[in-house]
This record gives sequence, C-alpha cells and structure tokens, in this order.
Amino acid sequence: TRPLGIPRNYEEMLRAKVLRDFGGYNLGPVDADESAYRAGFTPDQVRAFKALALAPTRDFKFIKERYRKLAKQFHPDANGGSVAAEDKLKIINEAYSVLKTNFQNT
Repeated sequence: TRPLGIPRNYEEMLRAKVLRDFGGYNLGPVDADESAYRAGFTPDQVRAFKALALAPTRDFKFIKERYRKLAKQFHPDANGGSVAAEDKLKIINEAYSVLKTNFQNT
C-alpha cells in the first residue's frame, strides 16, 4: 500500500528526477565542455565527473574522497531502502569505476 496523496507513479517520477538532476550518466549526449576536452579528458570521463558533481581533475585522491562521500550519502541502507538512492548509487559506482580505471595510478 502507499500513503494517501502520493500518486501511483511517484517512484517512477523520483527515479526520473534523480537521473535528470544527477546528470543522467550515460543516458544521453555529453554537454560540450570544451575546457575539459582541451585538457585531454574523454567524453566518458567528462560524464563521470559530472555524475560525481566534480570538476575534471587527475588527482585520484580527490576523486576517491568525493566518491566515498557520495556513496555514504546515497547508500540505500542510509536512506531507508530508497530505490531512488539505489539508482543514484549505481550511477555513482559506474562513474567511479570509469575514473578509477583511468586515474588510479597517476
């Protein structure tokens, strides 16, 4: 059952809002970020930085700190099992994976 006053598609609406507001990692075209491209970042890396709400950087320690903060903030266990938080965490994990592959040893 659901509380009164909450529409049936509320969960779908929240999921769409999370993906839209969080950058929709890998869901559409990359916005042109000329400075990041000129600095040598790939489109996948730019999308990953946007998903982590992080300015492009090659400092892996900073990337890792941001990832840990977001992972803790959006972990479903910390959000009452929220599906929206779970979806956001999946985006965060995928973005971190892209950046970890490219910058861990720099």
